[in-house]
Amino acid sequence: MRRHQTACFLRELRRSVALDPRHAEARKNLGKALCEKGLYDEAIAQFRAGVELKPADVEMRLLLTYSLIQKGNTAVAILVLREALRLDPNNEEAHGRLGYALSERGEVREAVREYRTALQLNPADAYAHFNLGTSLHELGNRAEARREWQKALALAGQGKVASAARDMLSKYPAQ
Repeated sequence: MRRHQTACFLRELRRSVALDPRHAEARKNLGKALCEKGLYDEAIAQFRAGVELKPADVEMRLLLTYSLIQKGNTAVAILVLREALRLDPNNEEAHGRLGYALSERGEVREAVREYRTALQLNPADAYAHFNLGTSLHELGNRAEARREWQKALALAGQGKVASAARDMLSKYPAQ
């Protein structure tokens, strides 16, 4: 039943975009639904069209970068994230995602800078603490990495971030 509902929902969103291709919110909604189905190429097309329609929409750019990263296109994601930060320099999510994209490309020192900026803007971001810890670990700063994983664990409580933080803390015990 759920699969049928999802297919119907997707069909309705596609119809909405077809009826009014200049409606950026319809494209954003369709792109989100496509992401949920793992249809990242189609989602990227919708988010790109949305960015063309609403160039100042930072959320649309962030959605685009999520899809780009899922497809392994971190180079383009980094460019889009830098543009998003030009539009909204205090966007914590954009800084965190830029940190992630940079770390995926091996630019770990730059990633650490972005994670730290994200955490200045939102100290309660468990993802940023976890990712900062991972980047610090890659740079050889084990003690500080453990502190960041501990913060991530304390903030996340349960779920994937908490589980990943617990795994890292047990894999790399204090020395």
